[in-house]
Amino acid sequence: MFREINGAVEASSLKELKHRKVKQLTCVIIVFLLSRLLYYYVGIRFDVTPLAHFWQYIDVNLLSTNLLQSLYYLHSQPPLFNLFLGISLKFFANHLVMAFHLSYLLLGLIFTISLYLLMTKLGVSYSLSTILTILFIISPACILYENWLFYTYPIAVSLSLSAFFLHKFLVTQTAKDGFIFFTLLSLIALTMSMFHILWFSLFVLILLFYERHNWKKIAFACCIPFALIFLLYLKNLHVFGIFTNSSWFGMNFSRITILNLPEQERVSLVCQGKISELSLIPPFSNFVDYPLNWSGIKKTNIPVLDQEIKTGGDTNFNNIIYINISKQYLKDAFYTLLFQPKTYIKGLMIAYWNYFRPSSKYLFLMDNRKHIQDMDRFYNLVFFGQILNNDTPTLRKDGTIQYDTHKFLNMGLFLVIGYPILAFYGFLLTLKAFSGNPIDSPFALTILFIGINILYITLVSNSFELHENNRLRFIIDPFFLLLLSLFINNGVKKFKQHAD
Repeated sequence: MFREINGAVEASSLKELKHRKVKQLTCVIIVFLLSRLLYYYVGIRFDVTPLAHFWQYIDVNLLSTNLLQSLYYLHSQPPLFNLFLGISLKFFANHLVMAFHLSYLLLGLIFTISLYLLMTKLGVSYSLSTILTILFIISPACILYENWLFYTYPIAVSLSLSAFFLHKFLVTQTAKDGFIFFTLLSLIALTMSMFHILWFSLFVLILLFYERHNWKKIAFACCIPFALIFLLYLKNLHVFGIFTNSSWFGMNFSRITILNLPEQERVSLVCQGKISELSLIPPFSNFVDYPLNWSGIKKTNIPVLDQEIKTGGDTNFNNIIYINISKQYLKDAFYTLLFQPKTYIKGLMIAYWNYFRPSSKYLFLMDNRKHIQDMDRFYNLVFFGQILNNDTPTLRKDGTIQYDTHKFLNMGLFLVIGYPILAFYGFLLTLKAFSGNPIDSPFALTILFIGINILYITLVSNSFELHENNRLRFIIDPFFLLLLSLFINNGVKKFKQHAD
């Protein structure tokens, strides 16, 4: 009899908790929808200008008329986002802005739901999950990236959603959830070059190690997504002689190494034959800026490889010449790294300074940001700790101390302090979870997934990239939010235990 009563009480409690969870999630969704209407009212509009001008995109005319061939011969980027652009141009040419806007709104809704559900599944209270999810989804940074035609927002959504499905797979142990998890990872790797095939492979190996009893389902779930990534690398090796997902690595890496050398030193090294004459030219320069022996390559009769200037008037950096140019920049960059390491350290300092700036302070978000300056300022001051709201280059002339102080106060000081603490807290959570007996596999491996991605993106984005660092950090801001939710939730629990 007592068992029946206890069972009824438990069932009633579970039903009440489920009802509360749905109620809170409904509240979060309503706030998401209302916030988008309000932001639209104050002037936020979906920005499609990147379509015609961004280096990463194939020429608009080729996307419309020669999509498949252009994607096959795309060496500068993984092809998936350009495929999305091409399909949108073919099917929604007359309503392009609306199609893109609705696509990103749908991504935003998925983002909202996945963040909330993942917090609750990791043990965070419904109330705290609701508050933190709302604070994130209405933030200026989230709004600005959601209204900008670039792959930063889709990658952030996909990464958060993949963490959700990883946890779900570890709970349900079904091949379907595992397949969705690995498919999301492959979509990320086929969209953004920073996510290497080794990044994907690492999570396959981790799951195979910790879930050895389930190795058949893991192998089945990952084989097709892995094959898609591997085929891209194999195609690039066969066609271009590069086993990678992007030919731009050398040009990107040179910006944090060679370009930090004073011009006189570069000239001296070129005269000594230690680096090439390309080091005197900024990477991603136009054809006319390069010597004839670099720019005068025989035509291939493939438009996406031969085109010099795109329809919008911008350089086509997928032109065949940039493969060899990038390789040479890479050789010069490695020389600088080995024999001028102080130059690289200087580049790292600039990269990390930019990394800890609020992610809304990104150049290409300026047009929309001006409509929400007060909201942006409030968020950056209260939640990120950005004391100053501008960066005045003229302070370089006024003295090093003033300029360095100004740069420091333009960083998000709460980010500088809080993110390393949260990363360390995530490490402690992982250790604790894996030391349990039995191991709480869903929690432990999900936190490990979050921690590895935080470490990976932080190191890769700042070690090989300059100027894009705060934009790249936005991709993992949701993961820091998840760690913050656990930090607060566990802290409140301990406080209540001590109080009792």
